[in-house]
Amino acid sequence: MKVSLVPSNLIHTCWDEIEGYVAKACKYTYGRYTPSDIKEMVEDEYFQLWVAFDGKIYGVVITQFMVYPRAKYLGMLFCGGINFSKWGDDMIAILKRFAKDMKCDGIEATGRSGWSKLLKKNGHIARWVTFELPLEGV
Repeated sequence: MKVSLVPSNLIHTCWDEIEGYVAKACKYTYGRYTPSDIKEMVEDEYFQLWVAFDGKIYGVVITQFMVYPRAKYLGMLFCGGINFSKWGDDMIAILKRFAKDMKCDGIEATGRSGWSKLLKKNGHIARWVTFELPLEGV
């Protein structure tokens, strides 16, 4: 399996193949993002698009630099695809190398609890849990 960063000006070459993966990940943002938002933010170089492929695209990860007053992290914002066990470890390895090359202090991710097994296996530590209180109808 190969993993590659897709240059922002080439997202159109793979968008039709990955849009479903992005759409599924966007469902879990509960209205915060749509696939077209993600595409636009990659095109504007605010986000980075990574693909895992071998003849076809098996998965995608969307990243963003998270710059804090005293640290810089590579944020794994969205992840989707099929057969994750075939490409997940390769993706994490590439992202680690990229984060080091970009002088990041680490990689962070927010996601559903099911991600903890894979992320923990690759060295991530669960530091906190995010809670949400929707104010709809209040």
